[in-house]
Amino acid sequence: VVIMQRLHEADLPGHLLEKGGWTHLCLPAEYEPSHPFVWPDDPRTEPGELLFPRRMPEDYLRQKQTDMGSYGYAGQFQQRPSPAEGGIFKRDWWQRYRSPDEYQAHKIALSVDCTFKETDGTDYVVLQCWVCDNADRYLDGQIRARLSFTQTCAAFEAMVEWAAERHELAGFPIYVEDKANGSAVIDTFRRTVQGIIPVTPKESKEARAHAVTPQVEAGNVWVPKGK
Repeated sequence: VVIMQRLHEADLPGHLLEKGGWTHLCLPAEYEPSHPFVWPDDPRTEPGELLFPRRMPEDYLRQKQTDMGSYGYAGQFQQRPSPAEGGIFKRDWWQRYRSPDEYQAHKIALSVDCTFKETDGTDYVVLQCWVCDNADRYLDGQIRARLSFTQTCAAFEAMVEWAAERHELAGFPIYVEDKANGSAVIDTFRRTVQGIIPVTPKESKEARAHAVTPQVEAGNVWVPKGK
């Protein structure tokens, strides 16, 4: 028997849930019908309905939310490793588009984030094509998969060719993170693909995420509907 609050997606409950074979009794302080681990026999039906009003009334929970912040409250009281609406990025900040016909490509850029090697536990290789339409940014295309170095090179060539044909451009900036397999990709294509710009991040991922939150919060970042 394990009884604890959620601290992180990879905490002990997260590890056991991924492993399987456990019964997960999840009773958040405030009922969430869309909670990823909603208990089917929870007698509550209304969003926000309290678990134990006598012990944890509304004003007590709001004060705890203020004191602990959204991350702490989500883990300790809602049994979520992150808030329902998102932590750094709120879910409703992201704009959705249905068709590429909804925007015009004034500028485009590719972003390439590689990994170290191909195993089941490694991070994903992510290649994205972003389009600038005045102040708005649109995710125009994406490849996201666990790839070997050879497969990464093939995906890189395919993405560059696809973007060039789609937007009828001969050259555009291609930002490649200069570490892991990214350094090898830069060396491999430096003389055959124009526009490759090595990028060496100096800040943490969290700091880089915070740096672009104003654009997302302002509604200037668009992703395909369903993403």
